[in-house]
Amino acid sequence: MSEARTIYLIRHGQTEWNRAKRLQGSKDSPLTETGRHQAERIAKALESAPPSHMLTSPLGRAKTTASMIAAHLSIDDEEDARLAEMRFGAAEGLTADEIDARWPGFRKKREQDKWHTRWPDGECYDDVDRRMASLINDAIAPQLNLRAARPFAIVAHEAANIVLLGRLLRLPPSLAQRISQPNNVVYRVSDRTIDHAQVETASLNWIPGLLLKDTDEIHCLEALVMAGGSGLEAVAGGHSGG
Repeated sequence: MSEARTIYLIRHGQTEWNRAKRLQGSKDSPLTETGRHQAERIAKALESAPPSHMLTSPLGRAKTTASMIAAHLSIDDEEDARLAEMRFGAAEGLTADEIDARWPGFRKKREQDKWHTRWPDGECYDDVDRRMASLINDAIAPQLNLRAARPFAIVAHEAANIVLLGRLLRLPPSLAQRISQPNNVVYRVSDRTIDHAQVETASLNWIPGLLLKDTDEIHCLEALVMAGGSGLEAVAGGHSGG
């Protein structure tokens, strides 16, 4: 059997609220000049192995990033609402200090069970996970089953992307919620490997493994690979990964 296709998982470029350290969620702010440069560098870096198709969140920051990459590579980009960022509800637009002032103790309490603790009037990782299960079954699995030589790409957001990575890699929530994806990091997932690249120039230097939050650790998932791969073969066969 031929190997499943490769997926590029891209986060939108830096935004004004990213720079100000404000939660965005379902709200939006424009890309900064740095963010636009990040999108341009990703587009140029993918020239050597360009995707054939791109799915994108409909939120403006992701759509702008995707449109810039798609235009440079002369490919189509298709919106899917399920790729929208986690909704942070009443906390959207606020900084960490403002959240602590409005809901004392909430962020500390959330650390005890981030996967299931919803933001005030918002979502939690588990809510996003249900969206991703649907996305995998009827949007990603058909792409994998094409068995095309070229990869395909997804442009979305950090929380949305890490939940999607968790499903594709069959990770427990305790590990999936620790994945980090800065604005300039691209993940590449195939059936046997997961690696990442920080796009600082118009080239990609792929490093095995995942970046994890609050640490410099790179988790290489060696045991998972030895046990049978990332799970893309299962996805291609019609399973959402759990």
